[in-house]
Amino acid sequence: MDKNYLQDVVPPAQKRSIRNIPIPSRDKRENAGSEINNQKEDIDIKIVNNQPPIQNNHSLDDREQKPPKKGRGKKILFSISILLILFLLFIVISSFDSAIVKVIPKTKTTTFNEKILIEELSNRSSNDSLGYRIIELSQQLSKTVEAIDEELVQKKASGEITIFNSYSEEPQKLIKNTRFESSDGRIYRIQDSIEVPGYSEGADGQMKPGEITVTVYADEIGEEHNLTSDEFTIPGFKGQEPYDFFRAKTKSAINGGYDGMKKVVSEATLMSSAEELENDLRAKLTEELNNEVTDEFYTLVDDDSFMFDDITELPIDGSDDVRLVMRGKIIAKVFNKVDISNSIASKLFPNDYRTDEDILIENFDNLSMEEAVGLEPVSEETNDDSEEISDAVDSSDYLNISGSNSKFVWQIDSDQLKKDLVGTDIKLLSNIMGNYSEIKNAEASVKPFWRSKYPEKEKDIKIEIVE
Repeated sequence: MDKNYLQDVVPPAQKRSIRNIPIPSRDKRENAGSEINNQKEDIDIKIVNNQPPIQNNHSLDDREQKPPKKGRGKKILFSISILLILFLLFIVISSFDSAIVKVIPKTKTTTFNEKILIEELSNRSSNDSLGYRIIELSQQLSKTVEAIDEELVQKKASGEITIFNSYSEEPQKLIKNTRFESSDGRIYRIQDSIEVPGYSEGADGQMKPGEITVTVYADEIGEEHNLTSDEFTIPGFKGQEPYDFFRAKTKSAINGGYDGMKKVVSEATLMSSAEELENDLRAKLTEELNNEVTDEFYTLVDDDSFMFDDITELPIDGSDDVRLVMRGKIIAKVFNKVDISNSIASKLFPNDYRTDEDILIENFDNLSMEEAVGLEPVSEETNDDSEEISDAVDSSDYLNISGSNSKFVWQIDSDQLKKDLVGTDIKLLSNIMGNYSEIKNAEASVKPFWRSKYPEKEKDIKIEIVE
């Protein structure tokens, strides 16, 4: 039997095409639509049943609204923090008000040689004179040497006492040989007339007695007038009111009194020792003076400013050695450097210098100064305006001052300038500077930069003096 080859062939699957899909009849479409709707209702019912019940106060829009993104809230919080930090930073910066005012003082440079009348401040008779005060210092040094010679020694004890005046505000004069009596009746005298300053009011409002230190000498020779310390009265005032208001006390031991034979130092040793002690005392006194006087002042010192007592020989018990003691004193005139500069400027710059201004010579240490006494005949004016030389002699003290290329710098009252600037508008700087003739130019910078006024506190304003 012949094989049928076609029965084993499986026809290929037919591709679906919209052309090949048969269009259902109307009835079938309606039935299919109802089936789909039924399925959709089942799905909706299932979804609704799986959700919690919806409250009546929520609308459909609320249910469909999307929740805010988390990143957006962080950005808002970060922006607020930045603004708060900037605000606090502004407050902090504003609280640190400060101002720097740079001022250039008026200056003049010149070479000069002037002669100026000088007077002690307490006895000043003319406003045109240059006033000074006196400072007096004393020290004692000793040296031990071998005593070889022996001789009869008869010597009065001597030492320094400080006299106090609580009696009057005016200086009180004590004449030469005024007596001072110790507590046990021993008498000592001064060898020259002196003036004891009057009392004044102290910083605490209490009376401060005037005082002066002088050397006294025992009324008699002998060791019995040697004493370490004591207090004294003035017998000459006894029975008078000043007696109770003048007193004195030892500043150094009173010694050197002797009457009898004793070992003494040779003349050659005594002379060399005296020279050595004088030089040492001069150096010590100068050092003490420099420590006492600040840089604001100038001290006029020359050879006449130093005074030295005679050497006192004190025996050393159980030894042939002798202790040589010498006391020295320095009396210096102390001037204020600004006062000196003002006096010279008033003569050199009469049109530029005002009496209410202060000036300081910048290179003050380069000045040459020398004290002089006007021992020349004084010129007097006659009725016909001519001058006539009289027999009178000017015994006043003068200061000869010379300087080369000396720079006069007008001084600025920084404290007053701060007071004038406090709280004022920065635009008024030129108006304020118009009240300061000693200022040549000025500029100011205020912080923070947005401030239109100077700080309200003086401590926040800094004045810088510049060339």
